[in-house]
Amino acid sequence: MDVEIFAICDAATAQGAKINILGAFNILWSDQAPILAPSCALAARIRFDAQEAGQKTVRLVISDLSGAQLFELSTSIEVRFRPNQPVANVQIVLQRRRFVLPQFGEYQIRLEIDGQTVKSLRLFAKQRSQTA
Repeated sequence: MDVEIFAICDAATAQGAKINILGAFNILWSDQAPILAPSCALAARIRFDAQEAGQKTVRLVISDLSGAQLFELSTSIEVRFRPNQPVANVQIVLQRRRFVLPQFGEYQIRLEIDGQTVKSLRLFAKQRSQTA
């Protein structure tokens, strides 16, 4: 298994063998905490080898650096192969309406497949400068 793309973004769609990503980011700016994050999407494109065919459980977990979980999104996927095809690509897009980050600092977004972390992202919540 190889995670080819993993991003938090403004919007994303999966259409057949394509994934469309708009506005990838890793910093949320705010004047004050708690930080109200906008609606967003978590997008991934994962390549599987033939021996990895079958049903998979996918979880996206956002937590602070102490490990305290803020929320998770989950889904299941079926990894299927066409005849004479050595790999299968799966596109995953999970939408999240607004969410709250309790304080400024660093957060982690983990992509888990069947209980194993396969990729992670860093998300930063930063305070806007009061000087212009």
